[in-house]
Amino acid sequence: MSEKPSFIDTKEETKEARKEPFIIKNIAERLGDIKNFSHIELFKSKKFTDFNADDYRLLRKGLFTIGGESNTGKTTLMSNIVLDILQNNPDTAFLFYSLDDSAIMSELRFISILKGTDVTKRAAGAFDEPGAGAYFDISAELDESDKALLSRVYVTDEQPDLIKHVAGLKELTGAKNIIAAIDFLQCMRINGKGDARQGYNQVCIDLKDAQKKTGILLFL
Repeated sequence: MSEKPSFIDTKEETKEARKEPFIIKNIAERLGDIKNFSHIELFKSKKFTDFNADDYRLLRKGLFTIGGESNTGKTTLMSNIVLDILQNNPDTAFLFYSLDDSAIMSELRFISILKGTDVTKRAAGAFDEPGAGAYFDISAELDESDKALLSRVYVTDEQPDLIKHVAGLKELTGAKNIIAAIDFLQCMRINGKGDARQGYNQVCIDLKDAQKKTGILLFL
């Protein structure tokens, strides 16, 4: 039988003396001041203040991925975060790319969050797709602050072109900051040859590069 590697200490008293795993402690010591995020500019929030706690400071410009199984609430979570940011940051606009829902259905889902009740069924028309007339009736019931907020929300099923679209949205709205969300990576065109993993790896590389160039908060 081969000898145990020298870096594994099996002495019980040594294990007991360690209050935390050696590797974790070593990493923490090496990080030093890296955990100090005080210089990062955050989006204001009321519902998700824990995300902006000193150890996290998550609601900031950068690229964030929300993962999970189908129909587990990924888009709903993202929508709640974004709408909360829009409510508390009037200089911010939202660009939403979606293949799953039409623009009207997506906006009705946002209205449902703002009103605290599901309005999508009220608007259902042929084939359960909401009609424009029902949408305008429901949106007319919103108060002026919610109407103003939704005027900063733009939904599209176009091929994402972040650099072009972010610049256009800033010019259109005068917004200082832009949040974008790509609800499905299938929105992205995969160029060249190779397997699907290689293609999506390239998509993620391209999106990370676009996020850095635009300086936005981007959700995937």
